[in-house]
Amino acid sequence: MGQPLQPAAVRLRDRQGEPDQDHPRCGGHRAPVALTEASSPAREPGSLPGAFRLPLKGANGATDVSEGEAQYGERLAALEAAVEARTRDLKAALDQRTALLHELDHRVKNNLQLISSLMLMQARHSADPAVKLALDGMIQRLNAVATVHRRLFQTEDIDRFDLSEFVRDLVADLGGAAARPQVRFACRLDPVQVSAAKAASLALLVNELVTNALRHAFPEGRAGQVSITIVQNNAELWIEIADNGVGMGGQDCVAAHGVQGFGLTIVELLGRQLQARITREDARPGLRMRIEAPLESVTG
Repeated sequence: MGQPLQPAAVRLRDRQGEPDQDHPRCGGHRAPVALTEASSPAREPGSLPGAFRLPLKGANGATDVSEGEAQYGERLAALEAAVEARTRDLKAALDQRTALLHELDHRVKNNLQLISSLMLMQARHSADPAVKLALDGMIQRLNAVATVHRRLFQTEDIDRFDLSEFVRDLVADLGGAAARPQVRFACRLDPVQVSAAKAASLALLVNELVTNALRHAFPEGRAGQVSITIVQNNAELWIEIADNGVGMGGQDCVAAHGVQGFGLTIVELLGRQLQARITREDARPGLRMRIEAPLESVTG
């Protein structure tokens, strides 16, 4: 390690008068090199030996590094302010979009309830049992879609829909409307978030299967159980509605073949829309309906 510089001036000189071809501007002699304390760059207090603050040469002369740092800080602050302002604008636009969609869901729900009330009045004034049954079925379907829009209105995430929470609401509504305390519900519902665009189709699908079980599985006040299962199995969504009622060979199913056939037609149409496979099995006792849909078709 070399010796540190002394406070006094230190001057290093080469031998005078010795020719040197490498320094033509010095008259053929080695130029004297002088290093003094006054000509040395200033060292910052507290910095390591050998570390100096060097002036930056600009168009207007020497510019200190601290001025460059100040300019960098100003530019950085301006960029941060611009990003913050843009973020506020985007958040305000998102909040406005969310509020508008919530208002739309609320109005759709109210309109569906109005139509449902009109159909209920018509059903009460009709003397034909088949007309009453058909209108009751349409009212339940409208109520299912209205429940979807009510849940979409209540949630903060307007793009996702909790299918399991909807089924819980549906079971409570159908159980109360059917006034069948002898029929129990058993639910196994995994949390499943589906696309809001597919919510109405899935709601109608589940509503149709549960309603079909309540209408046809337990004739003449028969007691029983309706099981509802919603699970994610690998890359598929499984929905299963099963009952322990009269099953596929029940005479009551044959008597109501017209209404039941229309309901199953709706199920098949919705299944194709969701790219789902639908299987119908004799559960012995009862009937089991299973829907297997690709997750990407209901969550995308």
